[in-house]
Amino acid sequence: MAAKKASAESLNMTELKEAVQKPADLSQEEGVFIFCYGCHGPTILADRIKVPKEEILKRTYAAEARGWIRAFCNSSPRWEDTSPATILKEEDGLVIGLVVRMTLAEVALLDPFEGYPDWYGRYPLDLHVFGFDQATTEPKIIQAQAYIQNEQNTFKEPSDAYKIKCCHTMFMHRQLRGQGNQKTILMPIINAMD
Repeated sequence: MAAKKASAESLNMTELKEAVQKPADLSQEEGVFIFCYGCHGPTILADRIKVPKEEILKRTYAAEARGWIRAFCNSSPRWEDTSPATILKEEDGLVIGLVVRMTLAEVALLDPFEGYPDWYGRYPLDLHVFGFDQATTEPKIIQAQAYIQNEQNTFKEPSDAYKIKCCHTMFMHRQLRGQGNQKTILMPIINAMD
């Protein structure tokens, strides 16, 4: 199992401070929570669903999927025909990422980028989410959805560009939790076929 070490991009600190101090609104009346653990950091997500990045940041929280691991399989033409991420159940696993509250219309815009419903499905999972209550560092457990690959058929080492985007997502998680000074990210490349 290889590890990718990368320095994540710096985010605009004004945007980050505003995002961290946003009001806690857990209402799902406006849509659903989507767990982002791969390339979908705020910049890519904003571009794909045609929403300003600042708006995405207001709806983004640090999240952990406990009992899951990040793995890689199949191939994506968007990422040089290499394997993109998926998540798999594993009792002691932990995947850090972001959770974004999205409208159903935004999810419909994101679906084609994920190859939904043929390549990836959208499946429910419980997340531990940080930042809803500024008075505590304890996470709140919510139900969200994650895009998870329906089948694991092949593996090809993910491209450097894709691994860097995954690291950006993990670094944003750290920034939202006030851990932005930890700039080195180690990301195991786990073959979902094993």
